[in-house]
Amino acid sequence: MKQQGLVMLMVTTFLSGCSFIHYTTVMNSPVVAAATQGEPDTTAAEKVVSAFHSDFNAENFEGIYTTAHSAFKATMTKDELLGVFQSKRAKLGKVVSSTKLDSHEKTVETKTSLVVSYSTTYENGSRKEVFVLGTDNEANSLIGWHLGTDPQKK
Repeated sequence: MKQQGLVMLMVTTFLSGCSFIHYTTVMNSPVVAAATQGEPDTTAAEKVVSAFHSDFNAENFEGIYTTAHSAFKATMTKDELLGVFQSKRAKLGKVVSSTKLDSHEKTVETKTSLVVSYSTTYENGSRKEVFVLGTDNEANSLIGWHLGTDPQKK
């Protein structure tokens, strides 16, 4: 019997101004997450992040939305998602530089995703970015984007 679940998109904004856009699946059974050992090959993921930054700088939020994972798009209206990106772009400005910090694979239920973290400098400050990318039949498509606080500040 196929298990049914509800996919929810969550946009969390903390007092510090950090935001996290992601989806989660709520099932009748507990969710079990596990990380695999070692660092996965992130060559394709790095291209996705580079394209994301190019689209973000060009304010091509429609392009980000179009290439996002279907689960991501199904949980928030297009206008809502575009509004979040517009707000972050207005606050932070363009991406000036970005350096990969780390990566790992994460498995929830039977779905595996690739999580890649970056230290990113914008025109108006620096932030830690975490990209969650699909590894299934929609490989290297955006499932989540976490925009944290300045990684240099403790």
